[in-house]
Amino acid sequence: MCDDKMQKRVLLLHYWIKGVNATEVVRQVNDIEGDETVNIRQAQRLFKRFKEGDISLERIEDSGRMSSFDS
Repeated sequence: MCDDKMQKRVLLLHYWIKGVNATEVVRQVNDIEGDETVNIRQAQRLFKRFKEGDISLERIEDSGRMSSFDS
């Protein structure tokens, strides 16, 4: 099973560049790597980022919310 998050992002970027849609990518990756390796929501989020021009493979922090410890 594909556990490395960076490896998943590289794989999804590869499929996105090839023009494969998110649903098909999830099916193909899970057939090869094992069920639940990638879910549709993960693929859709990354494909949206790629489409917007952000093809970096680094994780983006999801929360813009400030911590109560920030001063």
